[in-house]
Amino acid sequence: MTSIADPPIRRLDETDVAACVALAEKHGWPPEPGKWSLLMRVGEVYGIGDDELIGTVALVRYGDGFAVVSMMVVSPEHTRRGHGRRLMAHVLRAARRCTLALYATAAGRPLYLDLGFRTIGWSSSYLGVLDQGSGQTRVAAATDLAAIAAADRAAFGGDRLPLLRRWASEGRWLRVAERADRIAGFAGAWRSREAQTLIGPVVADDLATATSLITDLAADAGGQVRLDVDRAVPGLEAWALAQGMIPSGPAFPLMTVDGEPLPGDRGRVFAPIGSALG
Repeated sequence: MTSIADPPIRRLDETDVAACVALAEKHGWPPEPGKWSLLMRVGEVYGIGDDELIGTVALVRYGDGFAVVSMMVVSPEHTRRGHGRRLMAHVLRAARRCTLALYATAAGRPLYLDLGFRTIGWSSSYLGVLDQGSGQTRVAAATDLAAIAAADRAAFGGDRLPLLRRWASEGRWLRVAERADRIAGFAGAWRSREAQTLIGPVVADDLATATSLITDLAADAGGQVRLDVDRAVPGLEAWALAQGMIPSGPAFPLMTVDGEPLPGDRGRVFAPIGSALG
């Protein structure tokens, strides 16, 4: 129960980015102002506190039936006071008619379990240099966006068109694979921090198409890339290891309320945009 002494929960905007970065850095998270800014533009970021930001959580909706929660963090000086539970209760109320998914940290998982989330899968990150492209995909054009969004909606189970449109307009790498004059897959890549490129999303009909997209994007970007692998998708983890990519950090559980299955044809979703966006 909220007491009158509890600091308020408020919707954050881009004037709060620096405070969000500072809060995240207290937990050893990388400074990624671009990610926070993007979340504020395509989703809803909430925070506790006015003069001092002591906790955050982000909610990104993909249509009316699916949403992703991320960036749930509380200042180390203010833990064990119920702030994380208040933030999660806030987004649970806001998205009460949605299938709600998140990637859990070890610190956050006990709270999520207590709130009714259950593990339905795992994601592992791999790092490596993939400098040999397949030559079997092409750079996406603006005219491909409608077909990309339709393919994504069928696989992902939610409407990511506003995010994909912004994605394309901000100059991120985006490639498509074609088969019989239709989109057989697409993938994107973006610079998440200095000298590292994150590949995702990757949506494809099969593993061969997905890996062609991944290698071509890696060749475009140059240098080290990171790939977040959904362990439920057959073959991708083994492929990453065969390419000399190495595991980076612990695996993260993918959780939903009551273990509800994710919408869409998830066998075609090979990698998320990232843990913050699903």
